[in-house]
Amino acid sequence: MEGSVTKGLSTGTCASVCFQEGRIYPLLGVGLGIAVWFIDAFIDRFIFSGDSYMGSLLSAEPVELYMRTSATILFSLFGFLVQYMVRRQHQLEYAVHVGSAELERSEQKFRMLVEASSDWIWEMDAGGHFIYCSPRVQEMLGYAPEELIGRNHVELLSSDQVNLVDGDFSCMAHPVSHRQEGVLLHKSGKRVSVERSYVAVLDQGGERCGYRGVDRDITQRKERERALRKSDARLVSIIEQNEDAIISVDAHGCIIVFNHAAEKMFGYSRAEMIGEPVEMLIPVRFREAHRRGMALFLRNPGEGVSGRFSRIYGLCKGGHETQLDLTISRQRLDDEVIITAVMRDVSMQVRAEEVYRMLSKSVEAAGEVVLITDSHGMIEYVNPAFTRVTGYEAAEVIGEKPSILKSDAQDPKFYRDMWQTITRGDVWRGTMVDRRKDGSYYPALMTVSPIHNDQGEISHFVSLQQDMTEYRRLEEQFLQAQKMEAIGTLVGGIAHDFNNMLAAIQGNLYLARIRLHKGDNSNADERIASVERLATSAAEMIRQLLTFARKDQVSMKPIPLNAFIKEGLKLVQSAIPENISLLREFSAEQMLVNGDATQLQQVLMNLLNNARDAVEHCDQPEIAIGLSRVVPDPDFLHRHPEITAAELAHLSVRDNGVGIPPELIDKVVEPFFTTKHIGKGTGLGLAMVYGAVQTHLGVLEIDSVPGQGTTMHVYLPVLQDSASHGKDEVAEVLAGNGELILLVDDEVEMRDTIGEVLRDFGYRVIEAANGMEALQCYNTHIAEIALVISDVVMPVMGGVDLMQSIRKQDTDVPLILLTGYDFADRRGEIAAIDGCRLIAKPVAIAELSQAVHRMLYPCHPAD
Repeated sequence: MEGSVTKGLSTGTCASVCFQEGRIYPLLGVGLGIAVWFIDAFIDRFIFSGDSYMGSLLSAEPVELYMRTSATILFSLFGFLVQYMVRRQHQLEYAVHVGSAELERSEQKFRMLVEASSDWIWEMDAGGHFIYCSPRVQEMLGYAPEELIGRNHVELLSSDQVNLVDGDFSCMAHPVSHRQEGVLLHKSGKRVSVERSYVAVLDQGGERCGYRGVDRDITQRKERERALRKSDARLVSIIEQNEDAIISVDAHGCIIVFNHAAEKMFGYSRAEMIGEPVEMLIPVRFREAHRRGMALFLRNPGEGVSGRFSRIYGLCKGGHETQLDLTISRQRLDDEVIITAVMRDVSMQVRAEEVYRMLSKSVEAAGEVVLITDSHGMIEYVNPAFTRVTGYEAAEVIGEKPSILKSDAQDPKFYRDMWQTITRGDVWRGTMVDRRKDGSYYPALMTVSPIHNDQGEISHFVSLQQDMTEYRRLEEQFLQAQKMEAIGTLVGGIAHDFNNMLAAIQGNLYLARIRLHKGDNSNADERIASVERLATSAAEMIRQLLTFARKDQVSMKPIPLNAFIKEGLKLVQSAIPENISLLREFSAEQMLVNGDATQLQQVLMNLLNNARDAVEHCDQPEIAIGLSRVVPDPDFLHRHPEITAAELAHLSVRDNGVGIPPELIDKVVEPFFTTKHIGKGTGLGLAMVYGAVQTHLGVLEIDSVPGQGTTMHVYLPVLQDSASHGKDEVAEVLAGNGELILLVDDEVEMRDTIGEVLRDFGYRVIEAANGMEALQCYNTHIAEIALVISDVVMPVMGGVDLMQSIRKQDTDVPLILLTGYDFADRRGEIAAIDGCRLIAKPVAIAELSQAVHRMLYPCHPAD
């Protein structure tokens, strides 16, 4: 500013400078004072007619001189005064000019600072209306400064921040700086956190006339603070909610962090443990090692207690120890060292591992096959028993399917049903026949169970399989022993019936011979027919007895139950004393079941034998046997969910005997359990009944009231085509056409009788006494012989060997074997001979004629 003034002086004229600086005013004052002399002299000369002008000027009166001199002095002083005032004015103007320039420069600097500030600087009037806003407000709140001028600051406050500045600044009576935090609303509506510093502006009278302040955007800082608080809260939550115990100690080994899991693990509360030495949680025998580790760690942080440790021991409040997995880490906060231990209680895991090892060893040592597959049926594990039973090594079957053991004993539907059962989450139980690696077959009792993962989905299947070969052998021995027991019971009754039949046969033969001597042929024919009926009944009884005693495998086939029960009673009723009333309550409706004749016969015999023993001491003993068709009701199906048949055959045997106590009902089907006196029973009867009923997919129920009697209920599934098996075939004798038959039997009477019968049918017959003789006859008449009928058991050569010798000659002559023995053990051998049939003696005449006709004319059955 001074430079600009100096430059002005160098370029202006001297007069103007003198004028501007007031130097001319004293001269003007002096000039005016001198002018007073000339003016006064002029007035005296021309106005008052005084002396000459010069005389008035030079020789004036003293008073005039005084006046003129005073005026001159006064004008001169006035000139100097004006000069002083002008100079003073110029000085003031110069000072104002320089001040204005400095002020302008200061304002420019201030404006630059304000505009460059990252904070919003504002000023309000006393009413809170903005009178100034720095440009920063646009970046902070989205408003241009001019948009806020005149607006009340309350408009920028959120609803919960109206009292941001002490209730509309009303509390500010003194210009004291205030600071507080709050939230303003951005133009877009978002919230902006600010830190506000402000002060009241007072007028000269000390009254509040406005406010000045600075708002700083602290949104990011607040977000960082919130994030830090969340992080701290999250860390605390993680520590507290962690299932692992977390304990931190300082360099002195004193506990500074003890979370909730640590409280649960050790039994101490946090208040009890904060500040206490961590050694309280270490068993005494390990404390010295802990001290050495801590000392080593403090001397060298890279060594000592840091790291992971398994299966260490911790000491709980009650004095008991627990096993832990421990991880130790070190943290440094400023100059403080903190050691943190994370501990997990593995006591249950250790026990589970022990159980797992025990189970693994048990599975490995088990005698039963254990096989585990994935959800698709691929084998993942087999135990050593699998190798012993099947012959396959584990490496041979891992990754294969269990179908590697599949045999042809079960049809595809069997396996489909099994797969459907286990894939829907149910357990499958049953028996089957599998094939070993060497191709041999073995019976197996198997259970297949699904294994579910944590999501409830099937992840694996586990199969337990037991080789039933030895079991089946023992079962057969058991059943055979039980059958022999039953047969022993029948012996007395059968002997009685046979004696009656023999007596009747002898009597009828005697009467027939007498009638023939008298020529009464009609009466003799009746007696002979009676003998034939008695012989047939005796043969049927023997055949049932042999069938019952047979050791065959279970052979399931459709059986007409009505006729079977009636025929079975003929054999069984011989063991029932005559004083016992035997009632028959049979339905006329025909029922066909899939069963084994031997087992069903044994079921009937055992039930009737038990009923007979139960009524032994009754005054009026009574046994009722019933057979009816029933439809299972919902209650029955609820008790027996395994039943799927729509209809059941209901066989019941009821007695009025002593009954069975309720507590023994479930035990009577156990093997060797009996309520009979010593020597009266072995306890095998009802066990066999229960097993046989299970084999037939049926149900056994027992109703009994002590002192009133017992009813045994057997329910068997009925086949749907029962009606077609209810008709008896009519026996018919079929005649021959002169065909030549070779008849072989070592019994002369049997050979003569059957030979005569065959000739009577219209056949030609050649007879031989044994197999060797028959073979010679066959070779002699090989072109003529149409059929060979031979006994099985003969001297020199038996019937089977004879048939095999004939077949070796590449001939296809039909063969019939007759036997009076149970020849079941050679049935397979006989079945292997093509065109051969086995018939039991004695054979009915009509049956023999039909068998011969079918063998000779297989494509033309009898009408």
